[in-house]
Amino acid sequence: SGGTAVLAAAAICPERVAGVAVVEPVLFEPPEPGIDADSFAGSRLFAERALKRRARFEDRDAARAALESRFPYSGFADSALEACLDGGFQVTEEGALELRCAPQTEAWAYQGAASLDLWPLIPRIEVPVQVIAAEHSAMPAPLLERLRGCRGGVRVDRVAGTTHFAVMERPEPVGSLLADFIREL
Repeated sequence: SGGTAVLAAAAICPERVAGVAVVEPVLFEPPEPGIDADSFAGSRLFAERALKRRARFEDRDAARAALESRFPYSGFADSALEACLDGGFQVTEEGALELRCAPQTEAWAYQGAASLDLWPLIPRIEVPVQVIAAEHSAMPAPLLERLRGCRGGVRVDRVAGTTHFAVMERPEPVGSLLADFIREL
């Protein structure tokens, strides 16, 4: 996930980071050597789903109707869904909407995620870390607790009424928490 990559960057390039704020980072244990485990990250299931993702819609209205009819998009705030349509799609010459990130590219991201083992890097993170967790978080509690090994300290804030997609479901409270954290740096 982007959040996990940012945490790793804070450990690897500490001189470039004053603090780290992550929303629902994907935390997982890497598979044991020689084991073909299908963890959350590196998941074949998520990669397969990405490859099946519809990449093109007739127009913006068709894209909006298709997205808002299914999870997770059905839970997005209106402003977040509009931002998703604005930033996640490009308009083709024919006026259709096409995903900016091709399904194959998204699948590669899932397939490669397990190659980043965050845990040996945690003790090297010396800046403050804010984790924004959903009420119905996808982060396993033991791994979130393990994240507290960062030397700069870890603050965890929960956002009510959210899932892993908290930033899209309730952008205002998430934004307020992020702004507070930045001011405190």
